[in-house]
Amino acid sequence: MAAGRPVVFGSYTDNDPVLESGAGISVEADNRLRWPRAIESFAAQPREKLLEYGKLGRKFVEDHYSIPVVVDRFEAMAREITGTQA
Repeated sequence: MAAGRPVVFGSYTDNDPVLESGAGISVEADNRLRWPRAIESFAAQPREKLLEYGKLGRKFVEDHYSIPVVVDRFEAMAREITGTQA
C-alpha cells in the first residue's frame, strides 16, 4: 500500500486495511479460487481505477502509519501507561 499500488489482501483478521482504505481487493486467505479472480479483476480494470486504488492505499498508510502518526500514538500510549501528561 505504501508503494501506491493496488493490493490483493488475503487474511482472516478483523483488521483489513485494504478494505478499510479502498486500496484493492480482500479475499479469504485460503480461497484458492478467489485469488486468481481478484488478480484477473485488476487486469480487466482501466488504468485510472488502478491508479485510484494505489492513491487510496498510499493515503491510508500516510494517515495511519507514517512516522509522525506512529510516534504520536506511541507517546500517547506511554503517557497513558505512566500516568503522565503531555
